[in-house]
Amino acid sequence: MGVHHYSFRQLCRCVQTNLTSDKGKILTLSKYVFPSYRDCVKNAEEVGIPLIIDEKFLDDKYSIDKVILKGLGFSQVDTMDYSVYEGADIAHDLNLPIPDEHKEKYDFVLDAGTIEHVFDLPQVLKNVFDALKIGGIFFFDTPYWYHPHHGYYNCSPELFEDYFQANKWKILRLQPYQCLSKESVEFQLGNNNAFPPMYGLLNGIVVKTDMTSRDVIPQQGQCSTTWNRLDGVMVDIGKLINAHHNVYIFGAGETTRLIVNIIDKMKPNYPIKIVSDNPSETGISLIQGIRIQSVNMLKMGDIVLIGSVDHQESIASRLSYLSELGISIVKLF
Repeated sequence: MGVHHYSFRQLCRCVQTNLTSDKGKILTLSKYVFPSYRDCVKNAEEVGIPLIIDEKFLDDKYSIDKVILKGLGFSQVDTMDYSVYEGADIAHDLNLPIPDEHKEKYDFVLDAGTIEHVFDLPQVLKNVFDALKIGGIFFFDTPYWYHPHHGYYNCSPELFEDYFQANKWKILRLQPYQCLSKESVEFQLGNNNAFPPMYGLLNGIVVKTDMTSRDVIPQQGQCSTTWNRLDGVMVDIGKLINAHHNVYIFGAGETTRLIVNIIDKMKPNYPIKIVSDNPSETGISLIQGIRIQSVNMLKMGDIVLIGSVDHQESIASRLSYLSELGISIVKLF
């Protein structure tokens, strides 16, 4: 496992921006291969931070992580690994809780590609929490896309975003990027279409605060948002179907199916009706056995539920003439 040029520059920026002159103690979750000493010095200079490396090392073909990390200013560098055969200081299986003597000991934890190799990933995150002091920083690089046969996991950025938010970590950085030799291309988090189908990594920097916890199990943010919306939607639908007999659902998509399910569970005998202004759907298409009717059959006093999350406004505009006929349009979500 190794530290990419891009990741090392981010590490330098993180150290420069967030740590004092006394960088403190750092724990690495494995023995990591860094770029050559000369490349590291060059990368650090580009960021504007001094990297103190003894001149006798500069022509070495392979770098030693402790030399580089001490060159960045860390007073103590400890390595935790499953085995000591690569020179780790602490032999420990990260699938298990870390020993008490290593808890709240470190100012910085570095993961340059370890956690995806550990089966019990939630336990690794708990171990990071336990190892850090209050105010300590967790810096990590992990695959999010297309690393076949590399580790157990390619982790979605949402996994970390939701976990760190739920446990009240201070998130400084969650940046997907792609390795391209010594250069890297960044992409906007959340823009799924921009992610290339090859070798995507996620660079993260989070801080443990006095409010941070370790055991809160997150629900995926996108789903949680939908569930929270549904709470209000279900209340609105319940009021409408209890007060009115002629409530219709507009459309033939997945949201219509969802509303049908909600009404069916709330009031099993309610006469569910679906309408559309699309001739290719009306009189032909069925939603859960319910035939879609034309909006032209609506009458004064009827109510139409619009449930499309993405196209509510355009649908409401398209059906605005119904309000002139005394038909109410209710937008959900």
